[in-house]
Formats: sequence, structure tokens, C-alpha cells
Amino acid sequence: MSNRTRVITATLLCLLCIPLNLSAITADEIIKTMDGMQTFDTSYSTGSITTTDRFGAKVSTFKAWTQGSSDSLIEFTSVAERGQKILRTKGSLYLFYPDAEELIRLQGAALRQSVLGSDLSYEDMT
Repeated sequence: MSNRTRVITATLLCLLCIPLNLSAITADEIIKTMDGMQTFDTSYSTGSITTTDRFGAKVSTFKAWTQGSSDSLIEFTSVAERGQKILRTKGSLYLFYPDAEELIRLQGAALRQSVLGSDLSYEDMT
């Protein structure tokens, strides 16, 4: 048997084994694994939102912390919004504006209002 024949035979054997390995995990197992990987005990991230209007583009930066799947805090760090916070805890959503020095609880339709003029709602953001 020549080397070329051995290589072709080995390649074909490997290709025949691939479908066996792929069928070893079911769709339910994939979904369960994905669900388990989407929620962490705690997490931290940074990000930005770019909004564009007739005056141009504006970038707002933020830091975000989460605990479990229901508690989160977002703090805006860009100059114009610095200190503004969005807190979601125990199913309630609160906004804090440092200039007003008060905490505002959002309810009902207010949850679907736009964050910083973007296409994201407060509910989406948290």
C-alpha cells in the first residue's frame, strides 16, 4: 500500500467519524448548556452607546455590573452623563441623576422610554 493510499484511507476514516461525534450531543443539551453559560454569579463590563442625530454622533460610555440574572447597575462615565446610574433590583428599575440628587423609580410605560436618545429602552439596557 503506497503512502498516498494510506493518507487517503486515513482521511476517509476521520471524515466518517465526524458525524458520530456531532450527533453525541442533543439540541436540548446544547440549549441547557447555553442557558447555564448566559448567567454568571457576578460580571463586570464596559461599553458605549453611539447615537446619531442631525447634529452628528455622540458617544456615551458606561460601566456595568450584574449579579445573577435580575440585579444590575449601569453607571455612565462620559462627561455629559457622568454619574447617572440605572439600577435594576428585585424586579424594579431606578434612575439616579447626580444633579437632581434623587432616585426615580420607573414603572409601566416608562420602562420602554429611550436611553440617551438611542433605540434601547431602559428595560433593554438592564
